[in-house]
Amino acid sequence: MAVLQAFVLRRRLTQPGWWIVAGGVGGVLGSFASTYVNASVYAAFGVHGVFVATFLLTALGVGILLGTLQWLVLRRQVLRAFWWVPATCLGMVAGTVVGGFVAGVALSIVSDVIGQEPSLTTINIATGFVGATLHAAITGSALIRLLQSPAPAAEDALPTLR
Repeated sequence: MAVLQAFVLRRRLTQPGWWIVAGGVGGVLGSFASTYVNASVYAAFGVHGVFVATFLLTALGVGILLGTLQWLVLRRQVLRAFWWVPATCLGMVAGTVVGGFVAGVALSIVSDVIGQEPSLTTINIATGFVGATLHAAITGSALIRLLQSPAPAAEDALPTLR
């Protein structure tokens, strides 16, 4: 998603390459942390309710990590860039909750119609698609709003990525 965002932001950010780096690093580190925490909690307790709560907390953690790394890029570009972190958190948590719910309901209806349970891969793809779409809508709206207030011209302290 960071690559697509950087493509859209290429005329607004002085160095959109850093947006890709921040998004990539934040996404990878957040995914590793999320997987580790969820697997540890599930292995220790084996309770789906705890697993779901932990999954939501890790979505929040990924949002904080990803949003903070991308904020480092935005802070020199727009006023009130700090709003990017809560917007990213909201996008991650809402995408997780709504993505899981909508995909679960849709796949349940499909499985009733075709008489076969969907595979875990199908469930993950559907959940990811719905969740990513909602996350993109929330963060895209936030970016549009933030980019309406550019920061005063200042020397960009980030090194150049070529």
